[in-house]
Amino acid sequence: MNKTVIPMMLTVIFIAVVCAEPQERLKIYLPREITIESGDPNLGQVAIIRGDGPLAAAAASVTLGQISSPHQSLVISRTLVLSRLACSGIPAYKVSLIGAQETRITRQHQRITSSQLAEAATAFLKAHLPDPSICQVEIIRSANDLILPGQADKVTLECRQVAHGSRNQCKVQVAVLQDGNEIGAQDVTFQFRYQCRKAMTTTAIPKGTPMTADNVTIKTEISNYPEPAGWTSPYGLIAHRDLAAHTLVTENNAKPPVPEVLLKRNQGVLIRIDRPGLMATANGKALQDGKAGDCIKVQNIDSQVIVMATVNDDGTVEPVL
Repeated sequence: MNKTVIPMMLTVIFIAVVCAEPQERLKIYLPREITIESGDPNLGQVAIIRGDGPLAAAAASVTLGQISSPHQSLVISRTLVLSRLACSGIPAYKVSLIGAQETRITRQHQRITSSQLAEAATAFLKAHLPDPSICQVEIIRSANDLILPGQADKVTLECRQVAHGSRNQCKVQVAVLQDGNEIGAQDVTFQFRYQCRKAMTTTAIPKGTPMTADNVTIKTEISNYPEPAGWTSPYGLIAHRDLAAHTLVTENNAKPPVPEVLLKRNQGVLIRIDRPGLMATANGKALQDGKAGDCIKVQNIDSQVIVMATVNDDGTVEPVL
């Protein structure tokens, strides 16, 4: 055999053997855990890929699934990676996987905690109390943690009061702003405590007895509801029924005294006009019963003219001009 033929045959056999063996063109390292910004991870974001340039680029663009919410995680196995690569035209024999057997992928996010939201809402509400008699605010429904996608450097909280049907409750909405744009919001509900005055009897008060500082005391208490509008002390009112000691004084058991009737019908009365530069009197007759401040009909005895006149505290009347 020719001496030159043998080396040529050996070369051909070597090339055939090399070509017959599978070539590792890609090495892909899979970490145990990784956090990414996107919600649509691909292999290039998750793994370290080494090997043939065009093939590595094709492998890097292979998608691995979807993360629908910031707090969700996606777990991928080696089998899933090989399957996705095969679907993209990269067979398994061209890939060598190293690293973890499974990779957990999470989306980068920022957490605004419920305590942060509650603190912001409380500070806002205390600065904008709807009633000065409110002395306490208590959270009765907290906000949930707010999970925001990505990492925002310029995040601010903005509070606003929203409508609520209850008199003793309030709802504050805390909005999360990023670069001036609202990206999320949560509600915090509060209950109010009011500082209220209450009148209590200190001794037994018989029906018809006036209320004074000797038999009634004023106490300040914390209540779930505000004191009635226009509340005044009951001093000067009359007990509408017998009241035991330590009874709460209300509009149901204390009434204003009934004014005394100063003039009776057909009673003689002095008609008096007392104005700057004018002083005049005349005798008259009341045609109606009248208390101080009432406006009644009065007849002038001399002229028989009937006029409307106001009853004065001293029992005289003054024509209404």
